[in-house]
Amino acid sequence: MERSTLYLYAKLFLLQSLIACLTAIADVTTNITTDQSALVALKSHISTTEHNNMLSNNRSSDTSICNWAGVTCSIGQRVTGLNISNMDHTGTIPPQLGNLSFLVSLDLQGNKFGGELPTWFHLFLELEYLSLRNNSFTGSIPGSLFSSKKLRTFVLSHNSLQGLVPVECGNATLLELLNLGYNKLIDSLDFCGDDLFLFCELFDV
Repeated sequence: MERSTLYLYAKLFLLQSLIACLTAIADVTTNITTDQSALVALKSHISTTEHNNMLSNNRSSDTSICNWAGVTCSIGQRVTGLNISNMDHTGTIPPQLGNLSFLVSLDLQGNKFGGELPTWFHLFLELEYLSLRNNSFTGSIPGSLFSSKKLRTFVLSHNSLQGLVPVECGNATLLELLNLGYNKLIDSLDFCGDDLFLFCELFDV
């Protein structure tokens, strides 16, 4: 093979490698922007003291969201964990939070979030841990909260929820801890009678 041909192949290889790198960088940038927009939307839906503000130390646009307090990221720079528990936040959960499609753990317990529970939790397909306990949520429990096949811990106690426990609860086959106590739920499905969970509290005990 002539030297000129080898040189051409080398140039093509380098060009393809450069395009692949640029594409990967663009994808990471898009993902970070998507996740950042979701967190900023959450911030805009809550009110609290500056001392406890979840983003009070994250004002700089140069600060990666992976360095924000309460945020955990994967190697691929996607948000996998959000813990803003016990910060005295008041507000609602915006639909943009559903764009955190790689979320594994969500802990909002010990705040004053209110309104009805979101119906778009089916977007959290990787979710393993969910705690919304000790807030002010009202209405019924959407079945979509149990959409993640990987869900292991689900804590929703100490709110003001009413109605039935959704039958979709049975879809979370890996669920180990289910706590819905201290709400106003109707005792219609005895999930605790099954050997589905290591710990189960549906009603006040």
